[in-house]
Amino acid sequence: MKKFANAFAGGACLFLYLTEGLMPLHAQQSLALHQVQRVEQETEAISLEHALKKLENDFNVKFSYPSDEVKPFSVRVMKNENQTVEHLLEALLENTPLRFRRLNARYYIIFRRDAGAQMPGTGVIKTVSANYLPLADALSVKRPLQLPMRPVAAITVSGKVSDGKGGGLPGVSVLEKGTANGTITSSEGNYRLTVAENATLIFSYIGFISQEIPVQSRTTLDVTLAEDIKALSEVVVIGYGTQKKVSMTSAVSEIKGEDLTRRPVSNVAQAFQGQTPGLTILDQGGGPGKANAVIRVRGVTTLSGDNNPLVIVDGIEQRLSDINPDDIASVSVLKDASSTAIYGSRAANGVILITTKRAKEGKVSVAYNGFYAVQKSVNNPEHMGLEDYMRMQNVAYQNVGSPARYTEAEIQEYVNATDRYRYPLPYTMAEAVLKPAPQVNHSLSVSGGSENFKARLGLRYQDQDGIIPNSESKLSEIRVNTDFKVSPNISIASDVNYRYVNSLAPSDEFRVFERLKHGSIWTVPKYPDGTYGISAQGQNALMYAEIHGTARTGDEFIVGSIKGEWQILKGLTFSTQLAARINSISGKTFFNSYTINDYYDPTIVRRTVPVNSLTELRNNTREITLNNLLNYTTSIGNHTLSVLAGHSEIDNRGSALTAFRQGFYNNDIQSIGQGADDNTKNNGGSEYQWGLRSFFGRLNYAYREKYLFEVNSRYDGSSRFTRTNRYSFFPSFSAGWRISEENFLNSLRTVVNEFKLRGSWGKTGNQAVALYSYFPTLDRVTYTFSGTPAEGFVQQRMTNEDLTWETTTQSNLGLDAQFLNNRISHGIEY
Repeated sequence: MKKFANAFAGGACLFLYLTEGLMPLHAQQSLALHQVQRVEQETEAISLEHALKKLENDFNVKFSYPSDEVKPFSVRVMKNENQTVEHLLEALLENTPLRFRRLNARYYIIFRRDAGAQMPGTGVIKTVSANYLPLADALSVKRPLQLPMRPVAAITVSGKVSDGKGGGLPGVSVLEKGTANGTITSSEGNYRLTVAENATLIFSYIGFISQEIPVQSRTTLDVTLAEDIKALSEVVVIGYGTQKKVSMTSAVSEIKGEDLTRRPVSNVAQAFQGQTPGLTILDQGGGPGKANAVIRVRGVTTLSGDNNPLVIVDGIEQRLSDINPDDIASVSVLKDASSTAIYGSRAANGVILITTKRAKEGKVSVAYNGFYAVQKSVNNPEHMGLEDYMRMQNVAYQNVGSPARYTEAEIQEYVNATDRYRYPLPYTMAEAVLKPAPQVNHSLSVSGGSENFKARLGLRYQDQDGIIPNSESKLSEIRVNTDFKVSPNISIASDVNYRYVNSLAPSDEFRVFERLKHGSIWTVPKYPDGTYGISAQGQNALMYAEIHGTARTGDEFIVGSIKGEWQILKGLTFSTQLAARINSISGKTFFNSYTINDYYDPTIVRRTVPVNSLTELRNNTREITLNNLLNYTTSIGNHTLSVLAGHSEIDNRGSALTAFRQGFYNNDIQSIGQGADDNTKNNGGSEYQWGLRSFFGRLNYAYREKYLFEVNSRYDGSSRFTRTNRYSFFPSFSAGWRISEENFLNSLRTVVNEFKLRGSWGKTGNQAVALYSYFPTLDRVTYTFSGTPAEGFVQQRMTNEDLTWETTTQSNLGLDAQFLNNRISHGIEY
């Protein structure tokens, strides 16, 4: 383990070295430059350990190494062209039995290349570039660097540090707490360290949770480190790519797939509730197979159209209700304009990015997830006591100047009655209509493959009953994701998802719930012989649910995509994706004919519906999406640059057909061609088409992963506007400062693991205006001319050729912080 000198003492020594001699500082600098320009041999040797420390400070990196094995070596320095930290490390360690390994962008470990190698004597081993050192400092070192002595120890402790799978961890830092005495583990994870008998050892390793263990006079101490699942190297999905969490400058929240499958819910929207700040889910109910959730990202952001966010699944826009929670690997919620501007005209309400699970290399893996649940209404009306209700009704009538509704004799007759069919209790309809309903869900996945080919198959079946009669939904779904590696530089991925939902509901579902609340106060839901009670208003909620008719809907959905990726050069990648989304909805709503007679006098007809009817519909939607992306990423010294350029096109077309007939022979014949072929029949239809063409880009720059900057832009063209207003530009800017990486916080690194300030500004748009609203359209009408019916066309709505995009400007300030080995995480957004 590297020995850390006291910061103040080291600074004082460095100050003495720099100021030693009688000549002024500028004269020393001039001499230094002159010396470098002459011959490099005139520079003086410095210790290897001192050179490593200077490398740490100037490149903002960290080295972990055994101090005793670094001390014997020294180096000469010279001025040379710019080099990376790894080039300099290779030069420093070339003639030593030491080598290095990079753990991440900032951390390196240095360890013996061969445990049996002989250590050479002290001497100059290499002349290396000093471009990373302040020149006057590098040439003004007059004597060897003095380091604090290691405290005398009482015992030698040895052991092995392993991961959770039993494998040895190389390069683990083992430090005696409160001292600079330490070492690192070998390539097999073994260590040996002399410490005091009452010492406490600190074991730390990047990506694992640190441990502090008292020695307690033991000479053998084996340790197992657990992985830190909240490591700062975590990658988050963003628009058209991924980004390291520590380098993000915009407001993005992530939800893990496993967090969505813990609840027995019927759709993904319900699983999102309470998962992340800034995302509001208002579940407004809905029948089985029908999602009726309102989704808002940071509230209402548009004045027209839908306020629900854009949902992108594996790069393709989809409905949130079409996703199986068990197929989701992660969800990213883009909340500010900086993160959403890359989606331009469709991002004013936020963006939800869903990444589905893919197969991993290795043996075949089989997973099953299922549940059985019972649903029931939790907001049923509560009754007053019978006598209290009747007396309060009397007060209500008297308050408006009417006589009391019930006499005292009637009240007592009702209260003391035992026949509740003749003397029904008020508001008993809810207990008869609303019943507990079971729900069962099965999800099965099979995945596996080799290095060159991997595939995952996901199957799902869901059967959900409704809490009212004639209400159910049956869902069947299959998803196949495959990944094929054509060559080391070319890969292909394909996804296919097919889903079919067959749902049933009462033909007038709204009236079922409406009549639970009024119009059936004293109504018996159903008599013993099956006759329905009818209120004075002619209503009965149970009747509407059971015999009024049914509505059957078949929702067939399929999406398929193929994506190719080509690594042209190191850091330069081109990808293209072609996808098709097809949705077909068919529905049949049949209203029965029926008659209800009085229970006590069957000769009295209480309600009749003499004519039955059928309405059929067919809705078809097809959307083709093409995405082309060019990514370039490079690192030059402390600078990291990432550039994205993209092109996207969407072509959306749809059509609808409706047909109506009535007068069917009976309620069992529900084929549209069997209805009355007279003037009561009707049919209609429509079709539409719209397109979107977009060009977009993103630039990310980071200096030492400390100072972060990002620019996003999108140039959208929509067919919903005239040529003069067709295109619009949506830019965004964001920046971040990782204060925790500054040197003045070095002493607090064990407490403050991450502290980042960030801010953003950007514009997003909305194209959600009615199709063809910028030019006049004609509708067909029937009118009377000279007493004779005639057909014609008329413009029924105003047009606006100046109609253009709705633009939303947003700004955001944020703070991200993690403390105490990432045990405490905190985020603030404004």
